[in-house]
Amino acid sequence: MDRKIHGWYLQAEAHPVGWCVPFLRYDDTRTRLETGTDRIQQGTIGVSLQLYGGDVQSARIALEAARRREMGTDTNSGIVNLLWIF
Repeated sequence: MDRKIHGWYLQAEAHPVGWCVPFLRYDDTRTRLETGTDRIQQGTIGVSLQLYGGDVQSARIALEAARRREMGTDTNSGIVNLLWIF
């Protein structure tokens, strides 16, 4: 049985100013199971904001909201990521 995940995604982003990067992403994946094929579709909208930027350190926060469909069930999610490079 082939249990590999097959799929694709499409992402678009804009750079209106250096500290703000809005983005859109769509994912579509399939996995073949013994009971059939599992398909997951997800649309995500988000923004990455620069909190701090210096010569050595940098910090960004990414805010995402997503809508996911899996096996006929729709769910919503929100994610906050803090990225600190030092």
